[in-house]
Amino acid sequence: MSFPEQRVSVTEDGVSRQRITKRVFWDLALWMGGFGVLTGLTFPIAITLVLPQGKAVLNPWFFTLSVLAGVSVGTVNFLLAHRVVGARLKRLASSMTGVTRSLEHAQMTGDWSGCSSDLCALDVDSADEFGESAKAFNALVLALEEAHSFENLIYSLSSRLAEYLDLEELAAATLSFLSSEIGADASALFVVRDGSTELVKGQNIRFSALDSLKLIETAIESSAIKILDLPREVVVVTSLLSFRPVSIVVVPVHVGGQALGAMIFACNSRLSFRHTRLLEALQPAISVTLINAISHERFQRLAAVDPLTGTYNRRFGMGRLGEEFSRTVRDKAPLGLIAFDIDFFKKVNDTHGHLFGDRVLKAVSDAVRKNLREGDVLVRVGGEEFLIIAPGAGDGDVEALAERIRMNVETQKIRYGDTEINVTISLGGLSFGGYGADTPEELLESVDRALYLSKETGRNKLSMVHAPKSSFA
Repeated sequence: MSFPEQRVSVTEDGVSRQRITKRVFWDLALWMGGFGVLTGLTFPIAITLVLPQGKAVLNPWFFTLSVLAGVSVGTVNFLLAHRVVGARLKRLASSMTGVTRSLEHAQMTGDWSGCSSDLCALDVDSADEFGESAKAFNALVLALEEAHSFENLIYSLSSRLAEYLDLEELAAATLSFLSSEIGADASALFVVRDGSTELVKGQNIRFSALDSLKLIETAIESSAIKILDLPREVVVVTSLLSFRPVSIVVVPVHVGGQALGAMIFACNSRLSFRHTRLLEALQPAISVTLINAISHERFQRLAAVDPLTGTYNRRFGMGRLGEEFSRTVRDKAPLGLIAFDIDFFKKVNDTHGHLFGDRVLKAVSDAVRKNLREGDVLVRVGGEEFLIIAPGAGDGDVEALAERIRMNVETQKIRYGDTEINVTISLGGLSFGGYGADTPEELLESVDRALYLSKETGRNKLSMVHAPKSSFA
């Protein structure tokens, strides 16, 4: 069952008015024509009321001419209105059609050059409803342009971040992009690891005070962007000056209700509404890429770490040695190597069992790790044999580090059940300065020979290989 279409207009006060036709100008023509007829009919009567001899005009001919004159005036008014008003409405409709076609074309081809506010804007040349309509249309076009720009910005960052799996590289790219967009003078990215908040990357900011703020940890637990009041000790450091920022913006990063961390931005001006919307819109994309990077880092670590001792495994260690060897050859910076193994380890296994042997391996590796410098790498080569890669370590550094490790292991008590023993290690060390070896394998052979020399000459000692300091033919 269908119902006839009703033509209804609503006035400013909310009262409905019946339309005559489907076309506004036809309605206008009928109203003007009707008003002209009414004027023509009432004009002769009005004359009789004003002029003493007015009754002379009360005849059919004068009534006819009067009605024709009224209709003519109505027709002229309609034509003028159609020309003046209709032209403006056609222009507005044409512009709307053009924008619609441009949007359809852009969605199909990806070319948004035809949808700019410069191309589609109307001239606001009147201070009336038409001027207001033009302003409203221009505002609509500008809003569409900004919405597309906003969407494109989100897509651009999401695509760029998807290229990164390394957590530090991801942090650097994210902070650089967003700092540029929102006008931040400094930034940082924190992640939550094992219940503690750790700094992954910081740009232009001194975090000696900031990383201990309970405010940041509290903000991380929330999913909403927060602007923090700053303590006096928080200072942004740029290449030219230091200043106390107006605000610190904390953008929490969550996935499935789990707090992954937060981005911190130090701004020397208030954050605008648009910038806040941008950060809110980008939170999901950043969360996904961050969890991917964290998972990748975790899997990489699991693949690189020996599960018993927590040291790096041979595969990772040999790769790292190759990288450091190439860096030393290129930069001529020293590279220290220390090889060691546990003395009489087979006897420990045979006497106390393999579980106790595992406890010894873990205890020795823990003791060694506590004595390493920042940047040193401990590798379990196999069995009870280990390798320390010490970038930047000269002969004296290698000797001091090796002796410190040897003495700490020697004095350590290892307990398992009711059994308590001491173990010792034998070590071989060298410092490579870029000369005397063509491959990392040659360095390993040299440091292994030094290790075996220690074992053959009494154990629980260090033997050093002094590599050449200049190139040889």
